[in-house]
Amino acid sequence: MVSPYDCEHTEIELRKRVYANGTVHYQEQCLRCGAALRAFKHTSNEVAQARLTNGIPDFDETLRDAFYEKARQVYTAQREAGSAEWWIWYEAYLQSDEWSKIRTEVLRRDQHICQGCRERRATHVHHLTYDHVGGNEFLFELISLCEVCHKRLHGDGHEQPTNDRVRAAIPR
Repeated sequence: MVSPYDCEHTEIELRKRVYANGTVHYQEQCLRCGAALRAFKHTSNEVAQARLTNGIPDFDETLRDAFYEKARQVYTAQREAGSAEWWIWYEAYLQSDEWSKIRTEVLRRDQHICQGCRERRATHVHHLTYDHVGGNEFLFELISLCEVCHKRLHGDGHEQPTNDRVRAAIPR
């Protein structure tokens, strides 16, 4: 997936940029993302030609903020869509024979004792990381928990995997 924060800088225009101290600079600005690109001396041929043909517009400081706000919205939508797809896959994986064998081994290793409180019987197996989920888990990445400790660990809802590699774990 291409990042919405990437820009090829295909729409470029020479702009006049006036800094707070009054200094005037001439720079190419990407009209898509607002990035300041090559700078020119006021005596350069490019600046002279631009002045003659159509003048030089002011550097637009708001373009960059608008681009990154839109990119953030696209990224958030992509992440939410990917997260929903991942959770569907993950829920199916938790019903698999493969997970059942791994889960049984972890509960046996921890002698069915909750590793959160060390008081109650463990009935849940929790992923400490999603880096190797999908049958590739290392046993040390899994922990036995009682229902109370598992709910406490997750809070009100599902803990969202933050590692971008979780999408790579989805078999295609």
